[in-house]
Amino acid sequence: MKHKIKPVPDKNDQVLSAINQIPIFDSLKGDECRILIQHMGYFKAAADDLLFEEGEDGDHVCFVVSGGLEVLKNVGEEKHVLLATLKKGRSFGEMAMIDKLKRSATVRAQVETNVLVMSRQQFDDILTKYPAMGIKILKGLAMMLSQNLRKTATRLADYMLPLG
Repeated sequence: MKHKIKPVPDKNDQVLSAINQIPIFDSLKGDECRILIQHMGYFKAAADDLLFEEGEDGDHVCFVVSGGLEVLKNVGEEKHVLLATLKKGRSFGEMAMIDKLKRSATVRAQVETNVLVMSRQQFDDILTKYPAMGIKILKGLAMMLSQNLRKTATRLADYMLPLG
């Protein structure tokens, strides 16, 4: 169950189609989508492949194109708790783009899954060369992080309610 995701060659048509299905990129128009294609990779993972493990260095964000992923948190030796299931249009690893800290969870493919990948270097390149476009993407990442924080706060409150 090690990292086995494989790049998909001749990806441009697949990336363009996928970009149009991911909410974070809704504000991008025509030329911006074509620019984004040059700054992303398209990868395939088989069922049970790890995309990354908790504690690893994080330098990229991924977007689910198809399939499904599990987000797992280590809670002891060889024990994990399922935090979330990610389907088409969802992202993961966005915190690594912002804070440059270690991965906070493990992500594993449930079934064959296709993902778009953008490295921190690719994102920094967009910010430098196309700042208006980079700001749109950054706003999308911030919105996604905010939504995830709200969901987590709600789950925590639901969990703590019986304790009070």
